[in-house]
Amino acid sequence: MAIIVSRSLNKDISGALAFVVGVAGGDVLTILMLSAGLGIWMQSAPELFLFAKFATLAYLLYLAYKMWVGPKEDASCLDKSKSGLPSSIVAGMITCIVTPQTILLYLLLLPRFVDVTNISMTMVGYISLVTFAAISLSLSGVVLIARSLSMLHGSTRDSQFLNRTLSLIIAVSGFWIVAE
Repeated sequence: MAIIVSRSLNKDISGALAFVVGVAGGDVLTILMLSAGLGIWMQSAPELFLFAKFATLAYLLYLAYKMWVGPKEDASCLDKSKSGLPSSIVAGMITCIVTPQTILLYLLLLPRFVDVTNISMTMVGYISLVTFAAISLSLSGVVLIARSLSMLHGSTRDSQFLNRTLSLIIAVSGFWIVAE
């Protein structure tokens, strides 16, 4: 969420919304993988889950670093001149998929709504559609709120402070994921 807020505060609304689409797509991909048996496989190979934790830490530290040292006038995690909407979507998907909490969330929630041992493709489609819509709409609201707040801070110094604060939040969350 800090990445979405950072991009929105730095007036990269299209990049933030593309990142939102990527996160929502990552959640849907996670549901599809769990419906295909990823949860059972992960239980039999706990080292895969441990690897995912450290991959998440590395990725979040990379994003935090890019936000920290980024140009003062635009400290969002990806340089808009070198990347487009497709790379923002991919970044959102990667951020979502490599986060173990996403997998754990759906491992716990999915069985509450459907029998995961006997799930139909139609049901997976419905769940995926509702998940994509809910996440896209809620995170798009975050983009709009953050964009509105960006009008309150105009100085480069304020922008740099906010981005460094968000950078620290991202880095700490990476270490928190590994510590769990």
